[in-house]
Amino acid sequence: MPSMISNHKKHIVETKLSKFYSTINQAIRLSELENGEISSWKKLGYNCTLDEETGKCTPNSNEAEEWFNKYLAKYINNIKTGQEVYNSDIVSAKSIIYFNDGSLLQFNSRASTFYINASDYEKCLLDEKKCLGTKSFTFMFMQNGKGFEPYNSGQNEATLLNNPEFGCN
Repeated sequence: MPSMISNHKKHIVETKLSKFYSTINQAIRLSELENGEISSWKKLGYNCTLDEETGKCTPNSNEAEEWFNKYLAKYINNIKTGQEVYNSDIVSAKSIIYFNDGSLLQFNSRASTFYINASDYEKCLLDEKKCLGTKSFTFMFMQNGKGFEPYNSGQNEATLLNNPEFGCN
């Protein structure tokens, strides 16, 4: 019985992850018909002013959310968008998209993290490494025509699956 439950949970994660990946990239392809190739789109912005020297962000804008609204919102069914400001070793601000299936995407120009269940979002912020590859998955927006791709997609499959820092645990 525990094996069946584990397999079922794994299937749910794989299904939601596959659905997100397909949906976000389909939205990009549809948006390209209206907005041109993604290589010509405005760069996905920060939700803060980045101090290049210290790497710290001062939250003051919603560029990432505006980017989402301009290029993708029309093609994705989502419940709401918003902005989250949180403190870790640096202050950071990211846009958040809540999807109808209960998942969530947190994003800005650096990276995007997809959470299988929005309810895990705050818990995962406390210990990101514990969630990475099980409850959350990192993507990068590639303006070279690829769209959203798994972070470190240049790695081989074994590394993506097994790396303790960014693998699929």
